[in-house]
Amino acid sequence: MFETPDRIPQPRRALNYRDAMRALASRYRDDLEASTFYALSLAFAADPMDKGGVRLTNQVTIEIEGKDRPACVAETMSIVYGV
Repeated sequence: MFETPDRIPQPRRALNYRDAMRALASRYRDDLEASTFYALSLAFAADPMDKGGVRLTNQVTIEIEGKDRPACVAETMSIVYGV
């Protein structure tokens, strides 16, 4: 995140951090801290919108133990103002 602040713009660094936290949370699915930092990185890397809002996109996967594929994959998008 802070390794090359002079060469990589802040929005790109935030996205890189978000992607790294996603990979970490996926690798350690039972680790609450990994999931928490991933959730925080989503808010930190939110897309800025007009009039001071941010766009948050979230994906949720519900899995059933012992099954080969997920029971549900959903993506939500929210636009939040006044953050």
